[in-house]
Amino acid sequence: EREEIYCSANRCATKKLLSEELNRIFLDKTKKKAYGHPVQYMIESNDRRTINETVIAIIQSLYAVGRIENQRYCEVRFDRRWGFEMGKILPLFNSCIGGTIVVSFDGKKQDDSDISYSDYNFLDSLCKVMRRYSKEVLTIICLPRENKYFKKKIHENMVNITYVEIKEDEICGDEIDAYFKDKAKENNIRVDKKLSACIDKEKGYDVSTLNEIFDEWYMKKLKTSIYSQYREFSTVEKSIKKEQPVSSAYDKLESMVGLDSAKKIIYRALDNYKAQVIFRDKGIKKETYCNHMIFTGNPGTAKTTVARLFARILKDYKVLSIGHIIEVGRGDLVGKYVGWTAKIIKEKFKDAKGGILFIDEAYSLVDDRNGSFGDEAINTVVQEMENHREDVIVIFAGYPDKMEEFLNKNPGLRSRIAHHIHFEDYSLEELSEIARHIAKEKELVIDDDAMNKVRDIIENNMSQKDFGNGRFVRNLIERAKVAHNSRLVHLDYDEVTVDDVKTIRAEDIETPEVYTQTARVIGF
Repeated sequence: EREEIYCSANRCATKKLLSEELNRIFLDKTKKKAYGHPVQYMIESNDRRTINETVIAIIQSLYAVGRIENQRYCEVRFDRRWGFEMGKILPLFNSCIGGTIVVSFDGKKQDDSDISYSDYNFLDSLCKVMRRYSKEVLTIICLPRENKYFKKKIHENMVNITYVEIKEDEICGDEIDAYFKDKAKENNIRVDKKLSACIDKEKGYDVSTLNEIFDEWYMKKLKTSIYSQYREFSTVEKSIKKEQPVSSAYDKLESMVGLDSAKKIIYRALDNYKAQVIFRDKGIKKETYCNHMIFTGNPGTAKTTVARLFARILKDYKVLSIGHIIEVGRGDLVGKYVGWTAKIIKEKFKDAKGGILFIDEAYSLVDDRNGSFGDEAINTVVQEMENHREDVIVIFAGYPDKMEEFLNKNPGLRSRIAHHIHFEDYSLEELSEIARHIAKEKELVIDDDAMNKVRDIIENNMSQKDFGNGRFVRNLIERAKVAHNSRLVHLDYDEVTVDDVKTIRAEDIETPEVYTQTARVIGF
């Protein structure tokens, strides 16, 4: 049985870390009874088959040495779109004493911007139950690779619980050919040069990406070789490529107020990336392009928001395999001691693989002393940009006047930037429209008197040195929402109408204090 388990593990995409854990499990002699669980498990993969194979291998091996009483397991799949009835969790754990609970998180979460109370409540309640039954029930947590939010929250809640983390291996080089041959054998077909042309052997791939590439090739093979009578029929994907991309991220970018000049360059960059995908699909050996970018603009001009949408759009284009974004600043990249910085930066590029590395206020990496930590950071960033030019897009962001100094610091940096996008300050009309849009997102409307007050406040603050553009407007509406809530709770409940609940009025708009800087006078 042990040989069968290892044989199955060697065919699994998590074979490296899985085999290491199997070795640890089989170090124990078979026990007559289960004493509890010294560790729980966390599997990270985007491929459902990989997750299932890993779960089964772990359960079979633990049962073989007597660490669990039976091989029965129940799976709970949590998706934020569906929600979940927490009341069913406790009885489920109780029924699985001596066995295993597999908790799968299918939702892909990148940041905390849209986390709801129900998400926090679910995780808190789930972790309490997992801690309570940690000795009697083995828990295996299954996460998508890019779902850092749930992973972080589970670690925060599961104090004193040890997790063995098993991630899918990255497949590269000749291993890709071997993987495709095995897939083709399962489907009674042979691989050809067109399939090989779809991948870059110097680049690493996760299993789900390779499966997508194989499935696309396989469907084309069915049409052109096996059932050639359908050769002339166009696929849905080809039809879509002739049109604008249909995705929520693209629609959201289109609907954003202003940013006309920035959007124009972004769309041009998207066309370039789209062309690269078409060349790859056609098996044409393409020139390697630099896809890195610079975003310049004052605070609150939507640089970070656009970068997040851009990552999701490139995922839709299949330019990026994951489409996540890693946001960092100087404090995240520069180490305390010599030699630490390079290691930290290489880890950040590894985390950003398949997505975007967004370096905010990039010029803060530059300091006044040559050969210092800042220089080490820039030199390493340039080196990693070259090493990961196929699987990471770097976006440098910051003020326009300071970015030039940053580019001049390293001669090789400027030549690796493909697109420079400047985000203009919003006009008064655009900021007013943003205020309405933010209120609409909160299912509120701003009446005419309140809107006039909002315009006056914006106009009076636009000349301030540190005016926050869209960020200033968002904060203004957030404060108005708080004041609106406070006003409502002091009204007679029976007299409050639906219109009252949905409408922000002039009295809810608080005029922020305007700070003026005065020059410091030295002497008398």
